Amino acid sequence: MEEFKLQVRFGDKKHPQTYLSPDVRTQFPGWGDEQFNRPIEEVIFFLPGNRFIVMSGMEKYNFFVECVKGMSRDSVKIEAIYLLGKVPYVNKVLMWKIDKSYVNFREVPFGKEYNEGPTRGWKGGTKGKPNTQMVRV
Repeated sequence: MEEFKLQVRFGDKKHPQTYLSPDVRTQFPGWGDEQFNRPIEEVIFFLPGNRFIVMSGMEKYNFFVECVKGMSRDSVKIEAIYLLGKVPYVNKVLMWKIDKSYVNFREVPFGKEYNEGPTRGWKGGTKGKPNTQMVRV
């Protein structure tokens, strides 16, 4: 089974650093617990089938996993995975939603990124020319 991993590259070009998450479908994907002490330059999210999503130039970045818990069971089921970037100087978020059967991209207003409401967990980025795309190797 292929892993879903998140790689974060920081903006210090003299001393580049990267963070590579465990499989984000595990109990603790790591994003919320990480205290990044440098602005994020680029985020890469690895998908099955030699695909990945690249996001750079954002003012802020966010990542979270949407889960639901069954009424009669203790099991938790992943519904979707989200990767978000706040575009500098405008009230816009670029958002990727990865579901079981599709990858969807859309733009939403900042503060209305999840079910018309705000999200927590934003981490600072290096403002630049916003770029995001899905790449197949």
